[in-house]
Amino acid sequence: MNKRFLSLILAMVLVLTALPTAALAADVVASGTCGENLTWELTSDGVLTIAGVGEMETPLPSPWLDYVNLIEVLVIMEGVTSIDSFAFQNCTALTYASIPGSVTDIWTSAFSGCTNLARVELSEGLTEIWLQAFSGCTSLSEITIPDSVTSIGQFAFEDCTGLTSVRLGRSTAGFHGGTFSGCKNLAEITVAEENSRYSSKDGVLFNKEQTTLIRIPCALGGEYIIPNGITELEDSAFQDCTNLTSITIPEGITHIWANTFRNCTGLTDMVVPMSVVYIGNGAFRGCSGLREIVIPSKVEWILSGAFQDCANLVAIDVAGDNPYFTSKDGILFNKEQTDLVQAPGTIRTCTIPSSIKSFGGLAFAGCSQLHTVVFLGDAPEYLDSFTFTGVTATVYYPENNDTWTKEYFHDYGGTLTWVAGLPEDSPTENFSDVSDTDYFYAPVLWAYTNNITTGTTPTTFSPNNACTRAQIVTFLWRAMGEPEPQSNTTPFTDLDKNEYYYKAVLWAVEEGITTGMSATTFEPNRACTRSQAVTFQWRAAGCPTSSANNPFADIPTGQWYTEAVLWAVEQGITTGISADKFAPNNTCTRAHIVTFLYRNLSEN
Repeated sequence: MNKRFLSLILAMVLVLTALPTAALAADVVASGTCGENLTWELTSDGVLTIAGVGEMETPLPSPWLDYVNLIEVLVIMEGVTSIDSFAFQNCTALTYASIPGSVTDIWTSAFSGCTNLARVELSEGLTEIWLQAFSGCTSLSEITIPDSVTSIGQFAFEDCTGLTSVRLGRSTAGFHGGTFSGCKNLAEITVAEENSRYSSKDGVLFNKEQTTLIRIPCALGGEYIIPNGITELEDSAFQDCTNLTSITIPEGITHIWANTFRNCTGLTDMVVPMSVVYIGNGAFRGCSGLREIVIPSKVEWILSGAFQDCANLVAIDVAGDNPYFTSKDGILFNKEQTDLVQAPGTIRTCTIPSSIKSFGGLAFAGCSQLHTVVFLGDAPEYLDSFTFTGVTATVYYPENNDTWTKEYFHDYGGTLTWVAGLPEDSPTENFSDVSDTDYFYAPVLWAYTNNITTGTTPTTFSPNNACTRAQIVTFLWRAMGEPEPQSNTTPFTDLDKNEYYYKAVLWAVEEGITTGMSATTFEPNRACTRSQAVTFQWRAAGCPTSSANNPFADIPTGQWYTEAVLWAVEQGITTGISADKFAPNNTCTRAHIVTFLYRNLSEN
């Protein structure tokens, strides 16, 4: 019986092998030409075959566009020398591609958007992978670049979110920091030891001499300390590294190129070294966790959009001895305040000094909370179509000023409502001692408009007068909405029930904001110190802890105001009177206190 069964099987095999090949092959669904000497054929089993000799030339749209949902396997035969731009773009059913050694170039976006492409066989002979060739191929998990490849284009593997490992061959010489942007799971980039241009350490890509950091894998998280000896960061070197929370840049770095830290959304702290002279386009764009940054003294170039879309950026501060830039209310200006370079992302209202003649490109782009802009001077000479990108705001401009003509009221990248005149209750006309060029102008405008202060007289604010303890508690109480105290009695014998500050002091004592100067005295007319000013606000905020490093030599550890000062620095409320001095016992002026309150509570 067994012999008879085996004989039957053998006979069936002989019959099947005798049948013509065509009888077993899948049906041809479509076919055509894709080059002078190239043909293509798609069969019913989902296999697209490109055959012939020479360069692929595909029109747009590609000849197999109507069949993209059927193409699962791509087989390119030996003899084909290139893969044309956009040839297989958005072939979402494609899972496997075999590319022979005769192919030397994979052109722009050839496989972009092939979301199910999980495996690509790249052969020796390939020399160039062009711009965005495999961008958005989210199913690719690893890629080995053949030794023959000499150049990989910008964003060639952008947003390949499944990619975890990349190996560069021995001949790779042209490489861009943005090649693997958006590859959030990329854990390591390794390099063939024979490569004369690049090297790798701990999965990070450097030049051969390890003086230039070229690319950090996006999956790297936590704190990263750039090694000593690195003198240059490639543009886009850290782009899309969303898991990094802190990056230490060594002294010696002079240029932060375009997009270097773009979209590092987890980055909360950044110290720009004193050696930096240049900050490029979009260098910190999209760093939504960044709250404050200080521009060092040597920086002389800051290009457009350097801090665009930093949604939580409270202030862009500048070292006092920088000869090129200055900061006012957290806004970055050139030194002469003729050019507004960049506004921080959290700004809600902005008064443009009369000295301003131009705006940096994208100056307010991404400031989604901005709702009121007040121009105080002549129409600026330069205001481009991207200045207010993403902003919906009311923009006030001076009445009866001939420089403001209709051509100014066009779209500047946002939705703007132009209104002639000033906002109601503007102190510009009320206070003779407050000028639009003063650093405290916007805080006074805010405080006056919100009934936090009415000035010392109807026509003066007295910005340089000492702020009394009664005034600061009252300002804070009003800024908090004038909450009603629970009690009408006080232990302080030096308070008058008929004074403007009485309820404010009762509330402040109940909330633990102040305990007075003694058990029975508050001393309402005593000048308030800088340490008291920030401590009152810190206590009103609930005594939050701070992770900020102490930059001040005159703030010792363990003082009653130490935590409050560190919190105020972290929140961008104050930067001290110099880089290393806070002056805790100095008198706090009225200008100082409204500025502190404005930065803390105005949501500006």
